[in-house]
Amino acid sequence: MNIAFFSTLSFEQAWFDQYSAHHRITYIPERLTTKTVHLAQGHNAVCVFVNDDLSRPVLTLLKGMGIGVVGMRCMGTDNADTQAIADLGMTLLHSSYSPYSIAEQTVALLMGMLRHLPQAHQRVQAGNFAIDGLVGYDLHGKTVGVVGTGHIGKAFIRIMLGFGCKVLAYDVCVDRRLTEIGVTYLSLPELLQRADVVSLHCPLNSATQHMINEQTLSLMKQSVILVNTGRGGLVDTSAVLDALDTGKLAGYAADVYERERNYFHYDCSNKHIVDDVLNRLRQHPKVLLTAHQGFLTEDALRQIALSLINQFSFFDNQQTASITKASMC
Repeated sequence: MNIAFFSTLSFEQAWFDQYSAHHRITYIPERLTTKTVHLAQGHNAVCVFVNDDLSRPVLTLLKGMGIGVVGMRCMGTDNADTQAIADLGMTLLHSSYSPYSIAEQTVALLMGMLRHLPQAHQRVQAGNFAIDGLVGYDLHGKTVGVVGTGHIGKAFIRIMLGFGCKVLAYDVCVDRRLTEIGVTYLSLPELLQRADVVSLHCPLNSATQHMINEQTLSLMKQSVILVNTGRGGLVDTSAVLDALDTGKLAGYAADVYERERNYFHYDCSNKHIVDDVLNRLRQHPKVLLTAHQGFLTEDALRQIALSLINQFSFFDNQQTASITKASMC
């Protein structure tokens, strides 16, 4: 297949090249939008990432070029109009990879926040070895509320149980296997009222958009740590920042931001960042923010590449078989 890879990051190419012997890949650093969709001309498939635009207008343009297959190098589909994909008769391929990369990034952010690791590192770099103001908390014995118990939520839960935490969970579907190992499912309000740490692992959709907002933040204990490695839109960022300022939240650790599309995965160090909320977020002393890198492990990158290339190959073989069968009839 001829595949146009949009939003390609420099390190991705080597991983996909290992497995793509039977495909021709064009690596395109630009995001897929209505302005860049013309770069897919001459291909019969596209492969996109978390910040690409798969809205109906873009999909319609792709379909008009004869492109019928869309591969996604990310777990969520919140940037894709799945109804439009179905209406247009297109095929959507998902990458699959171990949830541990994101679950472990969540743990890293949480521990960094609890033990003030960024501040401690900055002090040591500056030759300041004083530890005043760096008093943290034991995670052992704390109550951790996990919102969303899919593959990533489950992996994070098992790590938290290993730390000796009490784990509460909220999901539209109860996983009985988790209750058997000591996880207690509650309603979202009950979870927010009882948790010392709240970690978000649910998909972004109309039901979960800004699920953490001024009202739900008011339900939380004083000085809760909020962790978000799901999607930026799960939280109302301005409300979270206000809660940090009042002390309602002790900290916010995140790998995502609701308007990250124009910034994350790009070097903007020499540019003026005009997003005031993002500026407030990245400069806040109680925030630990990374630029959507939870997937960024060698293990996950290998699995993403192999999974997608295998799916492209399977689809290509199916199409070839169908054409051959039709020609014989």
